[in-house]
Amino acid sequence: MRQRSKKERTEIALVGDVEDWEEEAIRFLLDLPLGGECTLYMDSPGGSVYGALAVLSLMKLRQIRSTIVVLGECSSACLLVFGGCSKRLVTPHSVFFFHRMRWQSDRRIMADEARQWAQHFVRMEEDMDSLLARLFEPHQQQVREWVRNGQFLFGRELARLGIAELVDLG
Repeated sequence: MRQRSKKERTEIALVGDVEDWEEEAIRFLLDLPLGGECTLYMDSPGGSVYGALAVLSLMKLRQIRSTIVVLGECSSACLLVFGGCSKRLVTPHSVFFFHRMRWQSDRRIMADEARQWAQHFVRMEEDMDSLLARLFEPHQQQVREWVRNGQFLFGRELARLGIAELVDLG
C-alpha cells in the first residue's frame, strides 16, 4: 500500500492543550489546497484562545471545508475550532465545557501595563463570546447562556439541538 505524503494528508489529531497542537494544525491547514477538505479529530480541554483563534481564522481564510470528530473532550478555546467546522460529529459521551474566558499570566508587569491588559481583556472577552455565539447560528442565545453559566454538555445534547451529528459507538 502506498504511503500518503505529508502534502496529501487530510486528517489530523488535535490532542491535548491548544498549545500542544496549534503549530502542527496551522502547518497542516497551509498544506491543504485553498478550498480543500480535511477531518480534525479532537480531544482537548482547551488552552490558548489566541491559538484556537489562529486555527479558526486560517480555516476561514483558506475556505477549508472541515469535518471535526470529537473523540473525548472539546472545551473552552477549542469550541472556536469546533464551531468553525462545516460538519461536526460527536459521540453520546463527547464532553463540552462552555465558559467565559479566563486570564492567566505568569509575567511580571507594571501596574500601568496590567491596567491596560485588563481593559483589553474585557473587550477581547466580549468579542470572543460574540464570535463563538455567531459560529453556532441559529443557536446564538443558547450558546451565550451556556458561556455565561459555565455549562458542561454531552454530545447527545448538542446533537439534539442540531449543532452536531451523533455517532453511536455501538
